[in-house]
Amino acid sequence: MIRVIPCRSDITAKYLAEVAYDWIFTMFGTPDSIVSDRDSKFTSIFWQTLHALSGTDLDMSTAYHPQTDGQTERANRTLEEMLRHYVDATQDNWCDLLSSMEFAYNSAVQASTGYSPFKLVLGYEPRTPLSLLAERPNWEPANRAVTDFMISRETALALAKVHVRAAQQRQARHADKRKSEIKYKPGDKVLLSTANLKLLTGTSRTKFQARYVGPFPVESVVSRNAIKLKLPSHMRIHPVVNVSQVRPYNSGETKFPRTRDGLRETEDPQVMVNEAGDAYYEVEAILRRQITPITRKVTYLVKFKGCDAHENIFIDEATLKREIPELVAAYEKEHPRGPARGPRQRAQQAKR
Repeated sequence: MIRVIPCRSDITAKYLAEVAYDWIFTMFGTPDSIVSDRDSKFTSIFWQTLHALSGTDLDMSTAYHPQTDGQTERANRTLEEMLRHYVDATQDNWCDLLSSMEFAYNSAVQASTGYSPFKLVLGYEPRTPLSLLAERPNWEPANRAVTDFMISRETALALAKVHVRAAQQRQARHADKRKSEIKYKPGDKVLLSTANLKLLTGTSRTKFQARYVGPFPVESVVSRNAIKLKLPSHMRIHPVVNVSQVRPYNSGETKFPRTRDGLRETEDPQVMVNEAGDAYYEVEAILRRQITPITRKVTYLVKFKGCDAHENIFIDEATLKREIPELVAAYEKEHPRGPARGPRQRAQQAKR
C-alpha cells in the first residue's frame, strides 16, 4: 500500500519528518524500518537521530538508484509511468490528481498476490463514488453539483486505473526481458557510468566528460540488482551501485578504450564528494585564462585530476572563485593581468 504526498524538492529534514508524521505515522504508527535513497535529508544528523530514538531502522538504497527491494522498485516504476501519462494528458493539474492515482494503485489487484493492497492492509475493498451511486439508483441529490463532483472523481479514478494496468503490463514484459540480463560475479571487471558524477560546474554530464570510468573489479554481489565495487581510496563514493550503472569491461580493450562518441574512459579518475553527497571531479590545475573581447567575461581552462587533456574545459570565473578560490588566487599571482584597455586604447596599440 502506498501514500503519494506532494512536496517541494527543497524541503528540509525537519519538514520531511513532519510530513511523515502527519501522513504516515498517524495512520500506521511508527514503522520498524524506512527504505529511502541516500538524499542528504535522509543522511542528515536530524533524520538519523530522530529515528534512532524511535527505534526505526533506516535502510538506504544503493548508489544512484532507488532499488533496495523489489517492492519499492515496482512501485516507483508504476508511479513514474502513471505520472508521465497524467502530465501529458492534463499538463498543469497532475498534482490535484495524485489522490486518485494513489487510490487506483491501492485498489488494483497485484499479480504477485492476487489481491489489492487495500485488501491486504485493510481487509476490504473501499467503495468508490460510482459504487455509491449504484447502490442508490433512484437517488436524486438536491444539488446537481454533488453528482457532478462524484462523477468527476470517478472519471479521474477510472483513468488512473487504466494507467495502472498499462504500467503493470509493460513491467511484466520488461521482467521477461530481464531474465537474460548479465550476471556479475566477484572478480569481474566493470566500467562505471559517470552520469551521477557531477563536474565542478554542477552539471551531471558535459560533452567533454567520459561516459564511463574504470575498469573496477567486482568485490561482491549484494543482490540481483546491486554489486559492490573495489574502488580506489581517493574515490570517495559509495561502493555499492546498481547494475544499471555499470557495463562489462572487455579485457581485450585497450587501457583507455574509446566510446561511441570518441571519448575515452579514464582508469583512475580523481573523484571527490561534497557535503551534500554529490560526487565531482577535482581540479588539478588552471592552465590558462581567457577574456572575451566584447563582454570582458573571464573564463579559465582547467584540468581535472586523472582526466586526459581532451577533457579540459573552460569554466567561468565566478564558479571557480566560489569553488576553488585558492587555485584562482595562485594563478592570478603567477599570471597578473595587464591594465584594462577600452576600444580606443586597443586601437591605438594596434596602430603602433
